[in-house]
Amino acid sequence: MHLSLTPKNLLAFLALLFICHELHELAHTLMQYVICGCWGPRDFLGWKTCGACDTRILATWIFLFGPLLSYGLMWVAFGLMAPGKRAGQKALGWALLFANLPLGRLIPVLDREGDESLITRNIINKESMTVLSWGTELALVFLLTLPVLFRAWQVLEARHRVWVYAGFLTLPLLAESLLMNGLANWFLRQKVLAGDGILGSPVLMNVWNAGWLLVLLFTYEHLYTLLRPAQPAIDPAREAPAGSLLTFKKEKRP
Repeated sequence: MHLSLTPKNLLAFLALLFICHELHELAHTLMQYVICGCWGPRDFLGWKTCGACDTRILATWIFLFGPLLSYGLMWVAFGLMAPGKRAGQKALGWALLFANLPLGRLIPVLDREGDESLITRNIINKESMTVLSWGTELALVFLLTLPVLFRAWQVLEARHRVWVYAGFLTLPLLAESLLMNGLANWFLRQKVLAGDGILGSPVLMNVWNAGWLLVLLFTYEHLYTLLRPAQPAIDPAREAPAGSLLTFKKEKRP
């Protein structure tokens, strides 16, 4: 299959990217509310534990649910990109995988940062990880991400595969950084709609998420067109019209 970008499916992909980001963060904060009865402060960059959840054991459970959701959605994408699936399903799986930022799960772990590393530190009850604990964490994250990434690689046709693949690994991270962590968070720092909203979020975040959810609801069908089947190679012998001067002679064997 090959990439077939249009303004509509690009907008749908951006909406999916931002909604998947919010689902990841909500998995953390909702679990915090369920366990501890409080939301804790948050912005577009992330969230913090509230006072009742500052214990190591409780924090471990809260940190766990965000990655669990993201990895779960990646493996849903893995199923959608299976060889027997229709072209539209594969395109949807491709979008779902890269909307969950697989590179954003790998890079922090290599730097001993991110949710996974916080969970590991809490489990071993140490500020610095041992080689064994870090190696185990790396192995688990690679096991959860690399098979899905490999299947996404296989979905693409060979032509332009490297550039398309590299672009979807990196550009969604850049879009999230510029539009959410940069632009949207700047407005929040300027106290624009910074009052308390629902689900423990500022009003601006509620408006942002509701807006992108509406965009996704109206454009999600275009995600099925993000990838198109590769065009089969044309056999000149079969395509030659009747009466054509194009003829083929069989070689005589000696």
